[in-house]
Amino acid sequence: MVQRINHGFNKIYHRFVVSNRLIFRSCGLISVGKLIERCGLATLLQSRLRDARQRGKVRFPLSQVVVYIILQLIDGTSRFSQFANSPNLVLFREMFNGRLPHPTSILNAFKENPLLKLILGKILLRHSLNRLLTHAKKTGTRKIIIDTDQSAKEIHGKQENVSKGYFALKPKNTKGFQFRLWIVRELKIILKADLLPGSAHSQNGAIADFRLVLRTLKKAGIIGVFICDSGYFSAEICNLIHENGHEFIFALPRHRTVRKRGRNAKKKRAGFAGKVVFKEGFRPVDKTNPYRFREIFVRVLSNDGQLWFDFAADQFTNVFITNKTLSAESIYKLYRGHAIIETVIEEMKNDFAAASAHSKHFHVNAAMLVVSALAYNIKNEFIDARKIHSAPGQRMRLATLQARWLHLPGVLTRSGNRKVLHLPQAAHAKFRKLEKAA
Repeated sequence: MVQRINHGFNKIYHRFVVSNRLIFRSCGLISVGKLIERCGLATLLQSRLRDARQRGKVRFPLSQVVVYIILQLIDGTSRFSQFANSPNLVLFREMFNGRLPHPTSILNAFKENPLLKLILGKILLRHSLNRLLTHAKKTGTRKIIIDTDQSAKEIHGKQENVSKGYFALKPKNTKGFQFRLWIVRELKIILKADLLPGSAHSQNGAIADFRLVLRTLKKAGIIGVFICDSGYFSAEICNLIHENGHEFIFALPRHRTVRKRGRNAKKKRAGFAGKVVFKEGFRPVDKTNPYRFREIFVRVLSNDGQLWFDFAADQFTNVFITNKTLSAESIYKLYRGHAIIETVIEEMKNDFAAASAHSKHFHVNAAMLVVSALAYNIKNEFIDARKIHSAPGQRMRLATLQARWLHLPGVLTRSGNRKVLHLPQAAHAKFRKLEKAA
């Protein structure tokens, strides 16, 4: 029988070995491993990963190492040093035919491949693009919304490129990394992920990234609507997106500090509640900006009449630069959906250890960020394919997915060359739903 311990909040299943029987606590990970093979990610890794290590000393292919890390991240283990202490180590060993790479071997494999972050980045882009093409066939649309944003994460230690940046990390003068994410709003998947030094500005390397994404979308016949904040705004990027036949919305903040009258008078910033006033114009044409891009001014008035504004054009709450022909109100609503990327950033930080310091070498941490993005996409694809949403159109977080669907106890027995997985009645119904193809 499966040994159970009442821990107050939930039940923890322990695995142990009895003669030729193996008892596991997370049999749902078997279905995740099968999805990685069926969705084409395993094939992409095998065909595109180039290993710089000496062939005679390599026991585990780099593609197998990456798949193993993705499964460990989905299982909730986010550090190399914790892989050897994973409670599902015996299950992983059975899934990988009896052998697993040691955490030190994984770290050395990443250290000896300095170009791994670039190769994995192209694999992430290709895999996300395959999902986009499948989505386009189902919905019949070729236009997608791509949100781009950047965040920072505090790092303690003397790792490469850890430094103070213009991002306001608290407490003051805290050092860390920065990372940039490109997500597809309709599918909520990561298109591109880049790790940056702590002192890097948003536009550092942004033009090269835009060129890569635009070139990839153009080959696939997909039109992108890029929604970005002011850190990415420049005439060169606007012209580049427009000349490639894509659309953009850049938000330039012009928040005006307003004063609230009354007994509790204090300085506040206007929010998005109340009446909205729009005003339109066009940016002046010059050598750096040969196109007449629209300039939309947005001003928010309070419902209670406690906030006042100067009606000059430069005192508007926000200014949007765009080449779209939609109405000003539609563009304003489209930009407000940009907040979805903040939830992705928060989930990547807390659930998938994004931008963490796994090594003192910067290229190792940059490659691990891309692997975390792959694990995030696989987790979302697993939920969509198995139709196990927490609510209609809502995907559950990683901890909820583990508790409800992945932590299924089972016993593995061997009969000749066959491996048979025995599950309790309650877990068997869930496992059959996970195994059923979408």
